[in-house]
Amino acid sequence: MKKRALMIAGSSISLALSIASPAFAQTEPEEKTAEEVAVPEEEKAETAANTGGIVVTGSRLKQNTFSSISPLQVITNSDSQDTGLFDAATILQRSEAASGQQIDATFSGFVLDNGPGSKTLNLRGLGADRVLILINGRRMAPAGAEGAPTNPSINLLPSSLIDRVELLTDGASSIYGSDAVAGVANVIMKKNFDGLTLFASGDINPQGGGDDYQVSGTWGVNNDRGFFGIGAEYSYQDYIRLNDRDFLRGCDKHYEIDQNGNIRTLGLADNALVRNRTPGVRVSDNECKVGGLSDRIFIPNATYGSVYYTPGAGNTGIPHFNENTCRGVELDRNGDGLRDVDFQDVNTNGCNQEQVFQSQAKLINVMAFGEYTFEGAANITPFFELSYSNARLRADNTGTPQLFPMVPATNAFNPCNRFAVGGVDCRRAQNIAMGPPESFDWV
Repeated sequence: MKKRALMIAGSSISLALSIASPAFAQTEPEEKTAEEVAVPEEEKAETAANTGGIVVTGSRLKQNTFSSISPLQVITNSDSQDTGLFDAATILQRSEAASGQQIDATFSGFVLDNGPGSKTLNLRGLGADRVLILINGRRMAPAGAEGAPTNPSINLLPSSLIDRVELLTDGASSIYGSDAVAGVANVIMKKNFDGLTLFASGDINPQGGGDDYQVSGTWGVNNDRGFFGIGAEYSYQDYIRLNDRDFLRGCDKHYEIDQNGNIRTLGLADNALVRNRTPGVRVSDNECKVGGLSDRIFIPNATYGSVYYTPGAGNTGIPHFNENTCRGVELDRNGDGLRDVDFQDVNTNGCNQEQVFQSQAKLINVMAFGEYTFEGAANITPFFELSYSNARLRADNTGTPQLFPMVPATNAFNPCNRFAVGGVDCRRAQNIAMGPPESFDWV
């Protein structure tokens, strides 16, 4: 990816000036008392603003987290490595300032503006579109594969060259524009390193799948007038498929453990809703969370909406088809205490165990940067930044697309085609089973 255009943003300095009457005589300066010596700088500035003088309200002086005017979180590279975080994208997305949905590699089956595999930063839950990413105070260009790149992809940041990240967690739209409403992440590169540094890290998952590793090398020279640095890194992230994790294996179970230690797969809340709607009827404890349904047909202009293929007589008057609810109540025609449609028999959860949960990613980042200050009062300091990124993402099985075919009433395989072999008049069958729709009171 080619380097983006550079924009230099300067801090403003406001001066408060006052005109005082001339002094006609000078006296010897008095010695400062202990109380005057102990006055902090903040109080002196406030006193100067009230009595006249010069007050600096903004400057280029470095400030730490506690002396910054706006809320500022500084994340150093060394501190992140001490906690086991080596990837720049992971460091940013797991920071205390990050909130809301963080786009990462697990979104391989969704349509994203930046394309699959991109990673973005969301501060204060306002979305990545409202977070400005800077490198050494200069904007990072949008990047992504396919799609419509709208946000910088933070997995393209060279982790091995980062010295620290300064997160401005307050809005800065008045300075940078609408893309900084949620905050600003300023990535500061290393400047004071000499020689060659090699680094390697990796993770092994005990359940298999998702193993990753990263290797990098940096080299730089530094003197009193400038510096030059270059770094290259390669990172690899393996697939994670549904059958690689016990909480996804078999079906989308979403394990829930009650106070007695019993593991439930559907959830107490779902079962409580069914019991509340229809006292005496419950949901099977073995049901998986319903994601996709198979063997379902929709009958328009009928009391029943969707009916499901369940071998047997059926509760709809249509052979081999059951409905789970009708007019807000659960149907339990056989009186076994369970609703007639057990979704574990008709859902598609767990049918595609090779589906990719996290895509495979291979990433190469190379960056060179430097600056040099010429002699003279002008203090001319040219700088340059060059970066190259190559991301290769692969997801060979993102799931089976859902199909919703419309079958004509005269189709030979339509169970409601009363002229076909085995077909029935669904409206007449419904009236026989439950009576005409107008005879029902709404529940």
